Amino acid sequence: FIIDRVRFVSSIAERAKAAGACYRLGWRVTALSADESGVRATVVHEGISEEIEARAVVVASGFGSRLPRMLGLTAATPAAFAAQVALQGVDIDSVQVLAHRHMPQGFFGWMVPTAPGRALAGVIGRGKPRTALATMLEGLRREGANFEPSGPVRTWGVPIRPTPCSYSTRALLVGDVAGQVKPTTGG
Repeated sequence: FIIDRVRFVSSIAERAKAAGACYRLGWRVTALSADESGVRATVVHEGISEEIEARAVVVASGFGSRLPRMLGLTAATPAAFAAQVALQGVDIDSVQVLAHRHMPQGFFGWMVPTAPGRALAGVIGRGKPRTALATMLEGLRREGANFEPSGPVRTWGVPIRPTPCSYSTRALLVGDVAGQVKPTTGG
């Protein structure tokens, strides 16, 4: 099953907001600490610095974040990299996982239909993901597949192993920063 991730996340955000959550989009955390008395964060927005206090913090900052170190935790480290592109003019109606054929060593790929005539194509593995994605798409074209990219190629690091410890006093790491990823696409 495929869900509309943007609508899904938006619905969760709206429910959280209705329950009292406050969003500060575009703010950057420059310092973060937690102890038995609570959490303190220094945040910056448009050159203005502000101190925020809370009872607890959930760090969902993604791959490569510095925030876990500020809390005395270790972020998950990548062992693989992924690339994905949206395609149009695709004639598939089920998820396809591609291994061996058209794949550089150490990679596997996928094609996931998102709407009639549209799909996401991607790869994950150890090495250069853009090159692996181009190799996969070229191989599919040689076999007669017709499609056109309909957006930019996105790349990201994928933590393969979870962090040794995803929590400390009043702090919890979740998602990529904790190494909690979907094994099929690194999402």
